[in-house]
Formats: sequence, structure tokens, C-alpha cells
Amino acid sequence: MIRVNLIPPECLERQRLRTRNVRLAGGAVIVAALAAGITLMHIEAASSMQKRLAAKQKLLQGLGSKVTRVTELETSRDSIKSHLDAINGLLSERYYYPRFMNDISAKLPAGMWLSSIQTKFKDGGAIEFTCSVTSLSGDEIAVWLDRLASMHSFSEVTLGPVNVSGDQTGGQNFSFTVKGVYKAGAN
Repeated sequence: MIRVNLIPPECLERQRLRTRNVRLAGGAVIVAALAAGITLMHIEAASSMQKRLAAKQKLLQGLGSKVTRVTELETSRDSIKSHLDAINGLLSERYYYPRFMNDISAKLPAGMWLSSIQTKFKDGGAIEFTCSVTSLSGDEIAVWLDRLASMHSFSEVTLGPVNVSGDQTGGQNFSFTVKGVYKAGAN
């Protein structure tokens, strides 16, 4: 069979150019649509991120005032704690000396009295003391020293020189010093 082409070649060329142009235009539209879609997705994502950022910044501002308040409260708490520690320290020392005086005077025999007491507060809560004591009897000195030695609160108790003097009624007074260390709560 013989084929005869009756359409002029220029028409066929135009037809191919038109088809090619339609395909190129369709491809360009598809590429433009894809680019527009990707751009819209990026814009939507950026918008969503900005909204989340704004919400988190608002939350952060609310927390910022709370953080400032917590910091102020911690500073106040530390200040109050240091004041309380100072007060407790003063209170413990306040009651420490009365306990010392009670312990040392409770063991004094009836014919003995303290003339003076010098104290020095040492590390670890101990009191170093020096007492000037007067007694009506030499036996009472031994009794008192024995009583102090039997109490675990007193340690390093040493007797100083004993001076004997007489009074107008013929009685004798014994004056002496006692040194030692007192630690409360050691009984």
C-alpha cells in the first residue's frame, strides 16, 4: 500500500510545535504549582513556628516573674536561716552557763562558797573555768573535789594552793582555787 500525505509539511511542523509548546507549558505549570505548594508549606510552617514561639515567649515571661520571685524567696530564706542559726546559737549559750553554774554549785558542800568564777568558752562547747573558793573545813575540799570528779561533765579538775586563815571566833577558813573544764551533757 502506498501512502500519500496530503497535509503540507508546514502544517505538520506547526502541529508538532504546538504539541511541544503545550507540553512545555503543562510542564511549566506543574513545576510552578509544585514550587507554589512548597512555598506555601514553608510559609505555613514558618507561621506555625512564629505562633509557637510567641506562645513560648509569653509562657517564659510568666515564668520569668516566678523565677525572680523564687530567687527572692531563696535569698530571704537563707537570710532567715542565718538569723535563726544565730538566735539558736545565742540561746544554746544562754542556757549553757546556767547549767554550768547549776552543776558546779549543786555539788558544793554546805560550809563552802564560791568567791569568784572566771570562765572561758572553748571550741567544742566546753567551758574552761577557774574558781576561787572558801571553805570552813578542809574535809569539805576533798568531798567537793570528789563530787566533781564523779561527774563526767567535769574534767581536768586541779586544786591550787590552799591558804589557811583564822577568824575572830577561833575558826579556820580555807581559801583555794580550782581549775578545770566543763562540758555539758557529758553525764
